[in-house]
Amino acid sequence: MKYLNKIIFMIIVLGFVINWSCSDVFVEDLEGKTVEIVSPQDSAVSDAATQLFIWKEMEDVLRYRIQIARPNFKNVKEFIDTTTTDLVFEIVLDEGDYEWKIRAENESTESDYTTGRRLFVEPTSDLSNFKPTLTSPVGSVQLTSYTVTFNWEGHPSATEYEIYIESTDKSWATNPPIEVIATDPPSHTFTIPSDGEVTKFDFTWNVKVKNPVSLPSNNGSFSIDTSRIN
Repeated sequence: MKYLNKIIFMIIVLGFVINWSCSDVFVEDLEGKTVEIVSPQDSAVSDAATQLFIWKEMEDVLRYRIQIARPNFKNVKEFIDTTTTDLVFEIVLDEGDYEWKIRAENESTESDYTTGRRLFVEPTSDLSNFKPTLTSPVGSVQLTSYTVTFNWEGHPSATEYEIYIESTDKSWATNPPIEVIATDPPSHTFTIPSDGEVTKFDFTWNVKVKNPVSLPSNNGSFSIDTSRIN
């Protein structure tokens, strides 16, 4: 009886192993399928500060690959190829003509690309939905100089940016925050006032388009280690 129970147990375990292995091996084949696009429609005209590409979810997909060509895929002068796990892709595009397409991908297969769609981006002065993306310094990087070069994603319709720099140490000599007007976007070099009594300062910073209704960027962060300044 015990021997029979062992055999039954081994059969059950083997069944689980086979089932797990099969589910791991057999991946949904995406070949021949296409992503269903929500927006923008073909030949759409947009004067928005930020372009949104939206599509519907597909099953058994790891990521979506979107390609954007300017002015089109037959005559490429600018080319963007990127992947995302989201159902929305957001990007700032300069004024001009574009063509774009998207496909779904998993571990071993990919869907067909959608038929290329045209997008015409017109100039805009409305920056109410534009939120600059900071590129450096970000991620709590440690610097060894009071002179810092700030970089961010610009917008072709913007003429000025406001940079806000604040120390997280409330004893720092220049609190409240520093406000800098930058006319050389999307990069600006600024020397932060020093304080000889403290050896390290932590800072946050953000950028806002010079527009009453525009959105400020998310905060970036960095520190200055004055003990390593020559």
